[in-house]
Amino acid sequence: INCAGIINRQYFLDEKLSDMHKVLKINFESPVQISKIVLKKMMKNKYGRIIYLNSQMSKLIHPNASSSYASSKSALQAFTRHAAKNCGSYNININGIMAGTIRSKMQKNFNKKIFQKLIKEIPLNRIGEKREIAELIYFLCSDKASYINGALINISGGSILDWE
Repeated sequence: INCAGIINRQYFLDEKLSDMHKVLKINFESPVQISKIVLKKMMKNKYGRIIYLNSQMSKLIHPNASSSYASSKSALQAFTRHAAKNCGSYNININGIMAGTIRSKMQKNFNKKIFQKLIKEIPLNRIGEKREIAELIYFLCSDKASYINGALINISGGSILDWE
């Protein structure tokens, strides 16, 4: 389960290339490198579950996040689909969770006015709780989710309404 990540809240034109690289390295490159190591053992064992905590910001322009954050999460989604396609025959399920705004330390620097406006735009009129994400992770790791592979599951209180 990959849940490490950082966010940069700079306006995209002000964001330095070095800051962008740091976000991409932690949010995309590191999970990919770790997965490559873990997948070799999973393939040998012909079983495994990998879950990437992703973000709704790969689909939404967020008022308080840099473009590098969205880019890193979009790249991780593409990798999720690619890895799921190539590892499914080894009984390895690889999925992503596209989380909306979840109560966490990531909101500590958030502009209060923007945060309140953001909550009002969520159809459920609240942010998510870590417990709700944990329950989805638990399900995806269980045998009850054995046919779910390559999914990018939206858990955002309705912030993203997929119709594609």
